[in-house]
Amino acid sequence: MKTRVTELLGIEYPILQGGMAWVAEYHLAAAVSEAGGLGILGAGGAPAEFVREQIQKVKEATKRPFGVNLMLMNPEADEIAKIILEEGVPVVTAGAGNPGKYMAQWKEAGVKGGRVFHRDLNTSKFHSLLPPVCLSAAQAGSGAAGDRIHLYCSIFPPLCHRIS
Repeated sequence: MKTRVTELLGIEYPILQGGMAWVAEYHLAAAVSEAGGLGILGAGGAPAEFVREQIQKVKEATKRPFGVNLMLMNPEADEIAKIILEEGVPVVTAGAGNPGKYMAQWKEAGVKGGRVFHRDLNTSKFHSLLPPVCLSAAQAGSGAAGDRIHLYCSIFPPLCHRIS
């Protein structure tokens, strides 16, 4: 199946597994990537060296593209962003904060990325920071961006309108 997303990310199917903290560890991310989707490690509040170990284990388990979801509220976010570059992670999603300070170095390294937006977030102020993929979540950052859960079908039309 070919779509703009599959071509951009080098995957077979337009399926992106959520980077759920403490759930989306290397077994899940590697399995999703091996099946043709994009497996995403959930860095959450994990220590930087644990994230590095998880990345290395995914790389041992699959040669297919995978990603890391960087929760920007993590006190070790700067170190994890550095590890993402050092380990050659091909895709990054970022949420629970503004990834602007990392974007230039990720782009220079060829990292493809996505900014996770909550429905209620004013996305227009991030328009200049948007990488090629914009992801929307019903409750991005596990509530860090809001406390209401919305159906996905109610998110995409207003989000697409706000960033177009």
